[in-house]
Amino acid sequence: MVLTETEMIEKLLNFNNNEDGTISTLSIAIRIARDLSGRDIETGEITPKDYLKREKDIQKKTLAGKRFLALASYLIIIDLIGSVFKDSTKEEKKDEFMHALEHFAKLEDKQRKSLKSLRNSLAHTFSLGNESEIFIVDYEKKSDKVIIPRIIDYSNNKKDNIKNREKTKTEENYTIAYFVSICQLVEDMYEKLKQLEIENNLSIRSNLKMGTTEFLENNINARFFIK
Repeated sequence: MVLTETEMIEKLLNFNNNEDGTISTLSIAIRIARDLSGRDIETGEITPKDYLKREKDIQKKTLAGKRFLALASYLIIIDLIGSVFKDSTKEEKKDEFMHALEHFAKLEDKQRKSLKSLRNSLAHTFSLGNESEIFIVDYEKKSDKVIIPRIIDYSNNKKDNIKNREKTKTEENYTIAYFVSICQLVEDMYEKLKQLEIENNLSIRSNLKMGTTEFLENNINARFFIK
C-alpha cells in the first residue's frame, strides 16, 4: 500500500523505529547530535554536566573533537531539514540550507549566511574558517543572536583583508558562534516541524514529489531511511 504525503511526513518525523523496521536519517542525526552535545537523547534538553566524562574526554584529547562533531551534526541537520520539508504557507528556496532557516527559524540574512559559512568550514575541512570568514566558538554562553557575523569582504581589497589574519583572534576581529544557541536553534527547528505537522502546514519539497505518489515514497525511502 502506497503511503500518502501526510503518512510519509509522519514516518520521517517518527523518532523511533517505524513498523517496517526503518528509522529516518533525521532521527539518527538528532540522536547523535544530542549525544555529542551533552543533551538528553530523547528530549533534547540540556543535561547536567557529567564532569567525570568531561575529564576523560580532556585526558583523551577528544573533548574539542566531540564539540566540533556536535556542531557540525546540528548544522548538517539544517541541510537535511531543508532538503525534505517546507512550510506550506511559504515559497520554496533553491538553496536547501537557506530554505530551512527561512522556513523554520527566525534569523537575519547575515546570520544565515554566517551559519552556512560555518557549516561549510566544519563539514568540508573540519576547520573554523574559510576565505570569507573565521570563527570563534563560545561553548558556555547562550546568546539570543546565535551568531554575530564579522564577514571579511575579499572582493575589493584582498591584500588588506589577508592582513587581518595576522591579528590576534579576538571577538572584535572574527565571527562569534554560540555553541549552545546554535544547537538550541536546530532543536527549535525540529520542534517547529512537528508543530507544523499538527497544523497540517508541513509539506515535502516539490522536487521530491515529481512523478507518482509511489515514486515519492520510493525516493524518500531510498534517501532518508535506513533499516
